[in-house]
Amino acid sequence: DAEWNRGKVVFREKGKAEFPEAIILDGYSKDICVDLAEYWDEIFADQLEEYQTNISTYETIVKFGDTMQLVDEYQIVFKVKYRNI
Repeated sequence: DAEWNRGKVVFREKGKAEFPEAIILDGYSKDICVDLAEYWDEIFADQLEEYQTNISTYETIVKFGDTMQLVDEYQIVFKVKYRNI
């Protein structure tokens, strides 16, 4: 993994998968892991070449003694090119 500024995305591959299994979003107080399995299932089941979805992340923090909930909105775009075998 590389160092990123807030709001960037890191792709992490586990095992021998040919596609990212998760993305790591840089939250305010901690990194937030978004599992991509359900999105890949839908994309491959319908043979989609492009898929867009919105994701909201929530973090609860304490600032100056007050509890606050931070909400960040992201849009993820998947573009897939299928190979004919």
